Amino acid sequence: MSYAEANIVVEPELENNVEQLSFTVDAGIINRLGLELFQRPERAVAELIKNAYDADASEVTITYDNTREEGGTIIIEDDGTGMNRDQLINGFLRIASTEKLHQPTSELYGRPRAGKKGIGRFAARFLGDNLTVITQHHESEKSYELTLDWTDYEVDTDISKIKNSLEEIKENTKYQGTKLIIKNARHAWSQADIKRTYRYIAELIQPTFLEVKEGTKQVSNKTVEVNAKNKFEPKFIEIIDGKKHIVADKETMMFDRALAVISGYINKEGYGYCTVKSEKFGLSDEDVIPIFNIKKDKKKHTPFDTLIGTKVLFKSYYFITDSGRINYYRSGFTTPELNVVKEYLDEKGGTKLYRNSFRVPNYGESNDWLGINKKKRVGQGVPFSNKNIAGFVQIEDHEGIVFEEVAGREGLIETDAFEDMKAFISSALVTGFKVFVSALKNSKEYKSYNKQPPQNTNPTDVKSTANEVVTAAAKATDENATPKEKAQAASDVAVGAEKLNKQVNALTSELEMLRILAGVGLNIGEFVHEIKHFSPSFQGSINNLIARQLGDDINTTLLNMRDSVESFKTYTAYFDSAISQNIVRELKPVDMRDVVRDFQKVVQHDLKRKGIILQVNPISGGYITTPMHTSEWNTILRNLYSNAKKAIDRTGRQDGQVLIDCRKDDKFVFLSFMDNGDGIPKKNQKKIFNAWFTTSTSTTSNGQIQDEVQGTGLGLHIMKNIITNRKGEMYVDTPIEGYQTSISIKLPLNKPS
Repeated sequence: MSYAEANIVVEPELENNVEQLSFTVDAGIINRLGLELFQRPERAVAELIKNAYDADASEVTITYDNTREEGGTIIIEDDGTGMNRDQLINGFLRIASTEKLHQPTSELYGRPRAGKKGIGRFAARFLGDNLTVITQHHESEKSYELTLDWTDYEVDTDISKIKNSLEEIKENTKYQGTKLIIKNARHAWSQADIKRTYRYIAELIQPTFLEVKEGTKQVSNKTVEVNAKNKFEPKFIEIIDGKKHIVADKETMMFDRALAVISGYINKEGYGYCTVKSEKFGLSDEDVIPIFNIKKDKKKHTPFDTLIGTKVLFKSYYFITDSGRINYYRSGFTTPELNVVKEYLDEKGGTKLYRNSFRVPNYGESNDWLGINKKKRVGQGVPFSNKNIAGFVQIEDHEGIVFEEVAGREGLIETDAFEDMKAFISSALVTGFKVFVSALKNSKEYKSYNKQPPQNTNPTDVKSTANEVVTAAAKATDENATPKEKAQAASDVAVGAEKLNKQVNALTSELEMLRILAGVGLNIGEFVHEIKHFSPSFQGSINNLIARQLGDDINTTLLNMRDSVESFKTYTAYFDSAISQNIVRELKPVDMRDVVRDFQKVVQHDLKRKGIILQVNPISGGYITTPMHTSEWNTILRNLYSNAKKAIDRTGRQDGQVLIDCRKDDKFVFLSFMDNGDGIPKKNQKKIFNAWFTTSTSTTSNGQIQDEVQGTGLGLHIMKNIITNRKGEMYVDTPIEGYQTSISIKLPLNKPS
């Protein structure tokens, strides 16, 4: 601000021979603030729309009249509470008015005020040279018209000397709300500019307002519902040559046809709950599901202490846009509608965050702040990612104590409360989605579309069944057989044929899976081949930086990086070896000491990072299995370790332990893999080897904190098939003291011929 813009006036009075001075304001400050406070026109329009929101408007219409070039007119009209004479004079015409400080929530709906700086008038100055305000308070019968010419506010002019006309409109039309007419627009507006402004506004202001209502099933049940009265819908219109064109309106009512609606909330005591509603698959949001705070206790419903007394609610709409599955998912969309939904989700999918009803930037803007994309496999074939979800989180924290914005208002300070809020929403979304998947997979449509073949079918079973069918068919046509024997044989043929059909389908399914896995293997092989060329460069660059002695902190970071690269090289060598061995199809006896030793090398860095202790009981000579591929053991041990890590993670314990114990007798070699994780419930011990069965659950929103990898339910199934095909067994065993889970493998001992 220049000296001319803040003239200091010397008062004639003296007090104890000390002059008393006051500020006056130069009128040029209006133009400086108005023209420099905003950088983009859509942000200025947004500021005026926020004022309409503060005034409890349910609709606001923004009309662009001949604004393809500069000099047009912009009209912003709302149906809010409007202003009376006093509010115009002491509010609108008073710079830095304190009205929003004294009344932090709106008059009718209690909406948190959009801001406290009173910069709406400067937004109007930024947009055009002239402003007319027509307004009527909802409790008044008088309308007023205020006219301002911003060009009057020139430098070297006392702001108090400039007058603006205020006129009472005598022709009362029972008008309620406020209309801003901005003439001589300073910017040209293309249709793309208007649409961009609409998208910005649509994402800035919370789409609907949520509230928790009591359920009907039991007193403690509560549901998250939309407050239909408290809506806010912007509409953008362009006038060209006197004709009106709607440029942007409310989004298509796609949410009414979501496959599932997952909602959740934290109550006043800090306890988390979620509900799932799906009319198509028989799920009611009257069934409330508790969400555990696993940081405190995984097995009990404990509160999120940092969120006690804070309102946290969310609502997410789930869609499937795979046109190939559209019929049995019963989405109800036509193909053109489906394309619109897919485009919307591709552009805006995910979960947005609103604090005190206004959008907090950087959450849900093409990023995965809740870690949803890392959990893609939780649906066991049913798609789950940000491109399947359109949702928003509503947090109310008017004092800004629990959820505080960063200095630039581009996010929230990531406190413990923020992390707990993320963990709750992420866990609730995954929990609700799993409930939906269960209902979906139990539906007749899904079972019909995805006929499940019998488990663990192999070519030997098919051959045996085929022989049974041939034998029964021969007997059914045997001239010496009695009519009763022929009838029984014909029945056996029919039963055998159905059994044979299921077994063939199972083998076909297995072959399809093997083709997919083979493709993955080729990609891994190519990746390993390429990455081997980069490792020496990484290592050399790090060593070069260490040699420069850039400081202790930097050297510590570089040493950590070098350790990570070494770990990466170990993994690369491990996979390179496995792929090289796979090229040779010949089977050979496997020494258990070799496979366990190689496994220890590859996981040593990960064990250190996770804080897990691996104990291997001594393995003497002679632990030689029946001929196998070495890569098969790589698959087995890596999968067992992955499952053990997840089981330990779910307990939240810091003293993870894994034990590998090998033993043998005269006929078999045994390997037991134990961990001290959360164990396997008895009801699941026979199911865990079935394809697609998984016990993986969501524990945190941050994959880096928990290093969480969601399971597909194929690992143990594939491992058991490997062992079964080698004439062995794989089963859940009784762990020794101090461990919760033991998976044991039994294989024939190799006996030299």
